[in-house]
Amino acid sequence: MSSFDPDDPRPPDEFDEGVGRQVRHDAAEVDGDQAVALLSAITHDLPGGGEERVGQQAMTRRVAEAFSRGEHVVIEAGTGTGKSLAYLVPSALAGTKVVIATATKNLQDQLAAKDVPTVAAHSPGLRVSVLKGRQNYLCLHRAGSASGGGQMSFDDGDDVPKGVADQMRRVLAWANETTTGDRDELPFEVDERAWRQLSVTAQECLGRAQCPQGGSCFTEVARDRAADSDVVVVNAHLYASHLSAGKNLLPAHEFVVFDEAHEIPDIFASLLGTSLRTAALHAVAQIAKPLLGPERASLLDDLRRQADVLAEALTRQYDANELSGMSEDVRAAVQECERLMTLLTDELAQLGPGD
Repeated sequence: MSSFDPDDPRPPDEFDEGVGRQVRHDAAEVDGDQAVALLSAITHDLPGGGEERVGQQAMTRRVAEAFSRGEHVVIEAGTGTGKSLAYLVPSALAGTKVVIATATKNLQDQLAAKDVPTVAAHSPGLRVSVLKGRQNYLCLHRAGSASGGGQMSFDDGDDVPKGVADQMRRVLAWANETTTGDRDELPFEVDERAWRQLSVTAQECLGRAQCPQGGSCFTEVARDRAADSDVVVVNAHLYASHLSAGKNLLPAHEFVVFDEAHEIPDIFASLLGTSLRTAALHAVAQIAKPLLGPERASLLDDLRRQADVLAEALTRQYDANELSGMSEDVRAAVQECERLMTLLTDELAQLGPGD
């Protein structure tokens, strides 16, 4: 779902649905009339009585239809349409697991605090959960180590400044009260340095089986809750990480709804894409030179020359105002660079400890 273009003169009750549908075999029976009836009940109970919006109802029907047909659909909803309820209501009726992926954590928290509880209150038996990346949860193992007494210190051994240490102690006190360990539920804005000492990335985590706190880990509890839920609210960064990690971060699901979908290409490109600079190829050749020796210097010369070929091809494409994709010259240069880097990697792998 994408946001409304403020320069578009159309009223907010209108929406556009994308073309080029792709039909899938997995589908869920979601009755459009039932979805609109549930939407009407929800909006009627909103503070002030709410209002029925033609665009919101039309969007609800279209999302329900997409679920039922197993189709992809792209919708642009005007400001004031009420798009969150328009996709949450059919998701609640889908009868199968649906992931809602928001462009930002702020929108994720907004859904979790407002719209999701509203829909859940009108959908008996609906199980909804919120799941974030591991670094957003307090690590009980690190918290236990930090609360062991003595002078607090950073990973590199430097003493923690008093202000940061005080915040860490406040977080540790909060750890005895929280049921989620979610950083965003802290009653104060925590310093990044303080939180860094009390959380872990996926690479640093010991894993549930090896960690002494694995049985009560906040991240693992959140994942278990997500696995048992009908609707799981995540952010697009976590969904991209899920894809890059072999689809093992989120529970198996049949449908995904992307809110603010116009942000998705940039988010996915940053997490799933690869950045290549020709200067980096020259740097690799320079670093490898003393390792390979003069007898294999021709490979490094070829890599440097091909890096220059790639730079020239990129310049020509940019000057031609071709700002997306790769021209044939660029594609050929990238493939040759890839071939040479593979050869260089193989050569380095054959070096012994004394080489």
